[in-house]
Amino acid sequence: MIFTPTQERTKDLEIRLLEKKYHDFSARLGIKPEKIAWTKYFLSNMKAKDKELCRHSLIVGIYVERAVISLGLNPEEEYPYGVLHDTGKIGLPSNLPYQGRLNAEDWWLMRQHPFIGYLTLKPVFPGEAKRALQHQTQQFKRYPTDVSDSVDLFTEALSVIDSVEAMSSRANGRYVKEGALPSMDQIRDILLEEKPKKLGWIIKELYDAGVFRPIVFQSGYNPV
Repeated sequence: MIFTPTQERTKDLEIRLLEKKYHDFSARLGIKPEKIAWTKYFLSNMKAKDKELCRHSLIVGIYVERAVISLGLNPEEEYPYGVLHDTGKIGLPSNLPYQGRLNAEDWWLMRQHPFIGYLTLKPVFPGEAKRALQHQTQQFKRYPTDVSDSVDLFTEALSVIDSVEAMSSRANGRYVKEGALPSMDQIRDILLEEKPKKLGWIIKELYDAGVFRPIVFQSGYNPV
């Protein structure tokens, strides 16, 4: 994606603020410094690859940290997969479009990113690596032998959060109608219609808990 110089400066500021917000939240949750350091490393690689990918991952990460609290999950166990769920996209071709409709060849390439994410994360975050293969409703039928094909509550919640951010993103034109993005309420209704019925209660729980409330910065800059 190509941005004008003004858009680049705005996006750089937005990413810096999102990074600070995310890592401050992680520290308050008591996440071990080593985990935070490795997460920063992977995020820096995402930012070098594609700023919009980094922005998306940070927003998903913030939503996930809110969800962990509302769903009563263990922050240490669930961190940091929310922000690293698209790590595998670092290994995709640079000219592959991330938004809009993909042709058959591009879609095949895009579907490889969970497995690339698994290989990338396994040496440092083996638990998160397993989840990488469950990302996006288990895109692969054949897993490495040490990976279960069962999907837990956190992974199902992440699939909802990932969809909400993608549908509300300014970079994703799929759901834009008459030049306007759907509201969060409209997104909820679309998800309840399109997602498997078993996820309905998770969608409602995340919305009722305020997981998708605006991300506000102390500086007053509020791009999300």
